[in-house]
Amino acid sequence: MPRIVRIAAAQVGAVNRADARPDTLNRLVRLLQDAASKGAQVVLFPECAFTTFFPRHFITDEAELESFFEHGDVTTAENTRSVFDKAKELGVDISIGFAEATDEGDHYNACVYFHAKTGSTLSKYRKIHLPGDFEPFPDPDAVNQLEKRYFKPGNLGFKAFRVPDLVGPATDDGEPIFGMMICNDRRWAESWRCLGLQGVEMVLVGCT
Repeated sequence: MPRIVRIAAAQVGAVNRADARPDTLNRLVRLLQDAASKGAQVVLFPECAFTTFFPRHFITDEAELESFFEHGDVTTAENTRSVFDKAKELGVDISIGFAEATDEGDHYNACVYFHAKTGSTLSKYRKIHLPGDFEPFPDPDAVNQLEKRYFKPGNLGFKAFRVPDLVGPATDDGEPIFGMMICNDRRWAESWRCLGLQGVEMVLVGCT
């Protein structure tokens, strides 16, 4: 029996280094509302959705750099919670990327799958295949890719997970099985193989 899931990809557009966080949050909420109005059940946001994609910059100011990372529970933190609150209000699940700072002081390029009906995080993924370099280019005007400088490789593996109450009454196939990747992960065969071996049916890949 077929199971139909309506998914929207949120095209956030450019978020600049100096953009105010409330403006970015309002943009994400508007995209979520628009997707919900068109019948989306799941909305996929890109990596580092709450800020500019800061790894393209060489940042020496530690306070500025740390401001791009989310601390604690991203679903309830002051700088991010409005998106999750709106998702819960609308009854729309979201997969959204962010720069994560752990309590131990580690930093990851991460994403979560937020289940609107229960208001809970079903799964978290941390990007494993980090592109770019650690040291910036000598040319001060060059555009860098410094994910290796700002993030550690992910340590959670590729985990498939079931999403309850997404497709109505249960079928013989059970609840749909989802997985997540972030951008460059999609270029590597083992990403797909690991999820495929777990029976994944839908892979959400957030990219900048």
